Amino acid sequence: MKFTCEKYLLSLAVATAGRAAASKSPIPAMEGLLIEAGHNVRVTGYDLKKGIYTTFEADVSAPGSVVINAKLFGDIVRKLPDGIVSVCSDENNAVNIACGNADYNISGTISPTFRRSTTAAISPCRRTRWRA
Repeated sequence: MKFTCEKYLLSLAVATAGRAAASKSPIPAMEGLLIEAGHNVRVTGYDLKKGIYTTFEADVSAPGSVVINAKLFGDIVRKLPDGIVSVCSDENNAVNIACGNADYNISGTISPTFRRSTTAAISPCRRTRWRA
């Protein structure tokens, strides 16, 4: 997975979806955000009771998905300088987040359970969409 976008759009999406991610859970994936890059980028937070996802436009070079710890990802995105952010992950779910002089490498996960649960549970009234 690889995409680039404005920091502002990514920050809004992470903050919004992060409200639904569990702060502590016996299922580690529930503490994360599912980042899916396809035509657009979709960020999903889910804690088995509520779910929020946001979609925003980005330049997607390689489609894919990864689950990243919501708190860690939110902290990193907030600390990035303003500008174009590049997010990419490899087949081992190692995630690189870069913007300007800042460059972070973190470990992500992939969880089929996260995908199945969120698809059925999130109602359309919780959708938000931002455009640049």
